[in-house]
Amino acid sequence: MDEIISMNDVTKSYEKGNIKALNGVNIRIDEGDFVSIVGPSGSGKSTLLNMIGALDKPDRGHVKVAGQNLLENENLSKFRAEKIGFIFQLHNLIPTLSVRENVEIPMYSQKIDSKEMKKRSFELLDYMGLKNRANDNITKLSGGERQRVAIARALVNKPSIILADEPTGSLDSENGIKVLNILKKLHDDENVTLIMITHDQQIAKMANHIIKMKDGKIIS
Repeated sequence: MDEIISMNDVTKSYEKGNIKALNGVNIRIDEGDFVSIVGPSGSGKSTLLNMIGALDKPDRGHVKVAGQNLLENENLSKFRAEKIGFIFQLHNLIPTLSVRENVEIPMYSQKIDSKEMKKRSFELLDYMGLKNRANDNITKLSGGERQRVAIARALVNKPSIILADEPTGSLDSENGIKVLNILKKLHDDENVTLIMITHDQQIAKMANHIIKMKDGKIIS
């Protein structure tokens, strides 16, 4: 398989160097992998995900994602929009917009015409089992339905990498299972590279590979 993500000796500190979030991290993730990241709070999981997602830069080391050296890329926002879909524990949907309008937001930066935007958003909402809710206000949806809308939004630009930070953390077990099944089906159907932070060991075992972190280091 072809490599899609690599990190070499990546270090990241905060608070003037007093907090070392990442400490000499080396990883390789291949195209189409499903990887879960586990570890205690403060172990560096979210910082690692932010590095992969071009949301943060290392103090030292190299990060290469989808063939791009992120330290040399001068238009990271364009790179993120084209290559990466983000799913967070808190879905960050806009309450004044409809379900469909929320899904379409990432496409505005891609200069996609309105007809294609509508077509793509309806297709994804259908995949999520929410096509009949497309024109509802986002506030009328349950927590689990909102997270499915957030997944649709993450997919709308057809990214090659999905980054999910505790995607079921705010959901009850039934809705959490629904969201996980959608992510697993998405990985299987579309061969996207899926990287997910979770504190739940049972959820972590759904992945092909598990990265365990502690004190800013990968321990296994």
